Amino acid sequence: MNTTPSVNRKDRTDLWTTIVVAAIAAVATVAITVFRLFDLFAVDGISATARVDGVPASLPIGPGGASVDGRLHEISFTATDIPALSTVAYAAAIIVTGLAYLAVIACILLFCLNLMAGKAFTRQNTRLITATAIIIFAGTVLTAFGHTMGANGAFASLGDGALEPHTDVTAEYWVGMFVCIALFAVAVAFRAGERLQRETEGLV
Repeated sequence: MNTTPSVNRKDRTDLWTTIVVAAIAAVATVAITVFRLFDLFAVDGISATARVDGVPASLPIGPGGASVDGRLHEISFTATDIPALSTVAYAAAIIVTGLAYLAVIACILLFCLNLMAGKAFTRQNTRLITATAIIIFAGTVLTAFGHTMGANGAFASLGDGALEPHTDVTAEYWVGMFVCIALFAVAVAFRAGERLQRETEGLV
């Protein structure tokens, strides 16, 4: 007896929509990654961006360009004497982010194709969900590490070290961690569903 669940027309349409959106996202990811790499390498140095711990500054943002005292939490500047390792770290952070997005999109595409074939609770789908969680975790950690190394080198190139980058993890980092935890939980649920499906097939 065939126990493969059928996919109705509405579900198939939703899956095709997801596939098309994922394909567009993949193209956009490649384009954005390339643009970010071109933007990183300025004519006379590296376009460094880093968070700082509330540096006091006078900014011309008042009426008629009047100066207003405030605090900066992120700054961008051109680092001319940045170490090669820091340059590589900045570039690697951009590339890793792009590759992680593409890998996650690939997992989503394969997952949707499996669902279209009527394969829901399968070992391959469980592995795809687990792989997605691992990719997000690795991409988040490596990107944060690359940005930190790049920022440290960029600020070191400024001179006396009076200003240092703020290296605490950002909210995006914790969002990535929570997404990983949620996906691992989903993978456990799919593994249980896979086991239950095998037991059900054995009773038919």
